[in-house]
Amino acid sequence: MKSLRTLSLKYKFTIIIVCFTVLLTVTFGVIVSDRLSQELWNQFDARGKDVLEALSTRFQQNLEERLDVEDDRAIATLALASDVRKTVEEIRETFLQNELIYAQVVYENQSLFTYNPDTDNSFFLIEPFNKVYEKRDLTLPNSERVVDFKQSFSCASIEQMSDDVLCGTNYLRLGLSPNQVTQELQRALFLFILISMAFIAVGLVVAFILYKWVLGPVDVLTKSVKQFRRDRFARANVRSGDELETLAYEFNKMASTISQHEGHLEQVNDQLYKANQVKSEFLAVMGHELKTPLHAIRGFSQLLLQGVDGPITGEQRHDLRAILSSGDHLLVLIDNILRFSKLESGEEPLHLERIDARQMAHDAIKTVESLVRNSDLELLNEAESLTVEADATKLKQILINLLSNAIKYAPSGTVKLLAQSWSEDDRTMVRFGVSDTGPGIDPRETDKVFEPFRQLDGSTTRESSGIGLGLAIVKKYIEMHDGKVWFEPNPEGGTIFYFTLPLAQQHTPELVNGRAHLSTQR
Repeated sequence: MKSLRTLSLKYKFTIIIVCFTVLLTVTFGVIVSDRLSQELWNQFDARGKDVLEALSTRFQQNLEERLDVEDDRAIATLALASDVRKTVEEIRETFLQNELIYAQVVYENQSLFTYNPDTDNSFFLIEPFNKVYEKRDLTLPNSERVVDFKQSFSCASIEQMSDDVLCGTNYLRLGLSPNQVTQELQRALFLFILISMAFIAVGLVVAFILYKWVLGPVDVLTKSVKQFRRDRFARANVRSGDELETLAYEFNKMASTISQHEGHLEQVNDQLYKANQVKSEFLAVMGHELKTPLHAIRGFSQLLLQGVDGPITGEQRHDLRAILSSGDHLLVLIDNILRFSKLESGEEPLHLERIDARQMAHDAIKTVESLVRNSDLELLNEAESLTVEADATKLKQILINLLSNAIKYAPSGTVKLLAQSWSEDDRTMVRFGVSDTGPGIDPRETDKVFEPFRQLDGSTTRESSGIGLGLAIVKKYIEMHDGKVWFEPNPEGGTIFYFTLPLAQQHTPELVNGRAHLSTQR
């Protein structure tokens, strides 16, 4: 059934029409064959009875005439046998032709006449018979099928014969061959087969015509739709003058509209691509232009703090540290903008290395320790010692961004960095996790968390700072490693950000500067 469902509409339609034609033809043929068979056998039976009636009538007439003429009963019987022979020959040539196989007349317990050119005489033994009429199907010793007709008669005329006055050993017997009926039925069967084949041929022609009229336009539409996916200038040419032509006309209009919109979208995409390129170039240039004076501000602030230009007061020291802190924050923002700009332009290749996850977690925590120096927040390294295959610089930046984000929203409590083995889609991965005990993230904001330049609190009075690129960079870096990132509520309160990276394959890498290095780039 599954293979039938996958057939095209053309073949389904043809199969249905042919099956319907065959069903009608077979049903009609069975009914006609049955009626014809009954009619032929009824005619055969009637012909046998008619012959017996005719033979009985002639025999009675001849019997009465011979008994009236001849005084000697034996001589009359011999003459009567001769009359019966002539009568049988006449009937055989006139009515039965090749159907008569044998004939027998039993009169007064004697076989008065027997016609059996090819039949064993033992077949004609005289036997009691106390019925008026009997018909039987028999098989001769030579295996030939025969229909045996037998009719009793009395010494009186056949019309006066009744069950009360039958002479049990007086009867007429005919054996007729059913071959003619069988041949007629075979000819009828052959004719039925020819008619069935003709009907099936007509059904195929009708199916083809109906397909051309009804399903042909549908086929044209189907092919046009498939071709339209490859060629936007493909159109359906249907001239059926009905609803299908209207459908094809509407499809052509829709295809033209889609082509126009796609052309417009291509132009818009080109413009957006150019605008994005201009934006990336602008960000790169502005980032470098901003970093130059920013480095100068930070450098002079550090010199003033060190007292190079003379002693400073406590208030001046506090202000200089605020300047330096703001400069550091601005430098981070500029670096994030430059990284995101490179990611957007595809200028960030991967340099894969074999890295110890616990050591990388330790380095990342060391980098952000200054952010929690004057707070009640505790940083915990719970990473397992697993070897991960990743770009070391980008993995460290991922961890720094996630740790910085957790520290930003968790002024107290703990921030944990996890790394453990993880099975995903029949692959063994390393799952990193950064958890905090902050206020958590509203589930309704899930789709916005990893969008660039998106802050969950977009107001100007928000407590946290930043431009919304940290998590966007994290997501792009992880996807470059064929990993994925997501977050879940922390059972202890706050949020846990998870991401996966491939576990390093078991082979000996080339050691570069104390770190296992793989030459693969992406």
